[in-house]
Amino acid sequence: MKYRPEYYNLPTTNGDHCTGDGQKLALEIGASAIDLEKVQVHPTGLVDPKEPDAKVKFLAAEALRGVGGLLLDNEGKRFVDELQHRDYVTGKMWENGKFPIRLVLNGQASKEIEWHCKHYVGRGLMKRFANGYDLAKEIGISPEQLKKTFDDYNVVIRNKKDPFGKKFFQTEEWSMDDYFNVAIMTPVLHYTMGGLEIDAESRVVGKDGKPIPGLFAAGEVAGGVHGANRLGGSSLLGCVVFGRVSGDSAAGYLLQRLGPLAEKAAGRLGAVAGHLGGDASATKSSEEKKAEEAPSGGNAFSVEEVAKHNKKDDCWVIVDGQVLDVTNFLPDHPGGEKAILLYAGRDATEEFNMLHDPKVIPRYAPDAIIGSLKK
Repeated sequence: MKYRPEYYNLPTTNGDHCTGDGQKLALEIGASAIDLEKVQVHPTGLVDPKEPDAKVKFLAAEALRGVGGLLLDNEGKRFVDELQHRDYVTGKMWENGKFPIRLVLNGQASKEIEWHCKHYVGRGLMKRFANGYDLAKEIGISPEQLKKTFDDYNVVIRNKKDPFGKKFFQTEEWSMDDYFNVAIMTPVLHYTMGGLEIDAESRVVGKDGKPIPGLFAAGEVAGGVHGANRLGGSSLLGCVVFGRVSGDSAAGYLLQRLGPLAEKAAGRLGAVAGHLGGDASATKSSEEKKAEEAPSGGNAFSVEEVAKHNKKDDCWVIVDGQVLDVTNFLPDHPGGEKAILLYAGRDATEEFNMLHDPKVIPRYAPDAIIGSLKK
């Protein structure tokens, strides 16, 4: 509201918990901020047909356009190079103004990124159409209009000359007889390139231009790393590169402060490194061992029994043949409770295994396992 008021009422891909607390805490003790006015609007937030006005939206992965997805307006027409920068595509969506805008993947694109499509379809954010005729009906245009869009784009694919400037194309041409995965898109607040000013050692810089002793920052709390427009994938720069830099700097700062205790601390760090190089099971905490040894529960439940527990205050799911009561875990789920509630009373195995390591349940929610699925 302070730096880009024109974006204030847009929906966002950030959760309700993202309120800039890291920046606020540091600014209160004299930290310097940088680039706070450089706010990124992502062109492809997924509109949930059941909650079209929801403030928080899921993000459509950049890869959906990367594999050949097309952006079509409410007349079934293209209006932009789908592979352009985020700010450019967003600007063209607003300039065109013919909402709702749909991201359309044909059969070839859908196969290339199948698990994403299944994920979004499973969440009700994407819809699959058996052919172009059904899609045209959904858009509210004639099949001939949609076929013309496809025919025009096929000429572009063959000649490699796009009026919108696109340079990379699928090999397969578009056909009305193909199947399609389709989602409604809207621009969304996604990222701020700004944040706390840091130096090359990830030390937070104060208003006096000097590092604040003992304060380090990395990731989204830090600013100045991405310039005016963060590119897809470069979150690795903030997370991994500066994550390691800040860890090194913080460790170095602490060891310097310890003085005579530094040698003892270094010895302990060496012992930890020795453990890490040995048998992995020897380094597991007692909590992890208990979790992995936790019983799966002696009860057996039918699919019909599980289906009865499909509300926020009584939520069961099935994962890999195990029945989980996740009612108490909902507030603690890092992906938000909605991601689980979509599968309340149902089998969530496919969706769960797309995103999680098998050890997640025994390690973080062993008490949720109440039994197995009846065979």
